[in-house]
Amino acid sequence: MAGIVACPAAERPGEKVYLQADLEARDILADHADIHLAVEKLRRRYSWRVETEEGRPGYRLDEWPFRFRRRRIAVTRLSHST
Repeated sequence: MAGIVACPAAERPGEKVYLQADLEARDILADHADIHLAVEKLRRRYSWRVETEEGRPGYRLDEWPFRFRRRRIAVTRLSHST
């Protein structure tokens, strides 16, 4: 769901994304309740600002914070003694 919201928002900022139609194009059936719950999870868990106008279809992604964690990877060097 996050990819379906984020990709069009990155390509065309400020335009609405019609999630149900985009999901149906990928042969995924979801009703309005499923979509609402998924959007609420993006808002709550990832602090995405997804806006909609009540009574009108479509969502607009206004802001999504970019966060990442740097992970340290232990590199073991093998010594090749001949």
